Amino acid sequence: MRILSVLAVCLGLLAAAPAMAQDAGSARRLELAEQYIELSLGDSVSSLVAGFIEEELAATPNMPERERAWMRANLPPMILDLIDEMAAELAPIYAETFSIEELEAMVAFYSTPIGQSVAVKEFELGTRTEELLGRALLGFAETFATKYCAEFDCDGPALVLPSAK
Repeated sequence: MRILSVLAVCLGLLAAAPAMAQDAGSARRLELAEQYIELSLGDSVSSLVAGFIEEELAATPNMPERERAWMRANLPPMILDLIDEMAAELAPIYAETFSIEELEAMVAFYSTPIGQSVAVKEFELGTRTEELLGRALLGFAETFATKYCAEFDCDGPALVLPSAK
């Protein structure tokens, strides 16, 4: 009886080994994904956010100084909180998408001075890309509405937008 019990325990451990290895791999991928995201944001994310806000304020010269002061005081922590929230939500997605080897390579790269330089430039490119995307989507919506209303004689279609779950 004792031998059967030991055998059953051993078989149970062998059957559980792949699942335990997968859990260890998942945990390691999540840890690496979190490291990658932190590194890819760069050490200077706060100053980049502040610079971005100053650029936006410079583009609105008629804004009263009281509003400017409020923006300078309140926008940076709000944006940084948003970045932190998004990073926390993205980490599991990166962990599911990339292998341990890929994540290790990404962490290794972004740990270097060149990787940090790339991180800063990617942040800057992200803001520029967002501007382009905004203009492109606005142009698309106008073109779509014009063509739709030419076909269906209306004031504009009721667009169905995907929900943010």
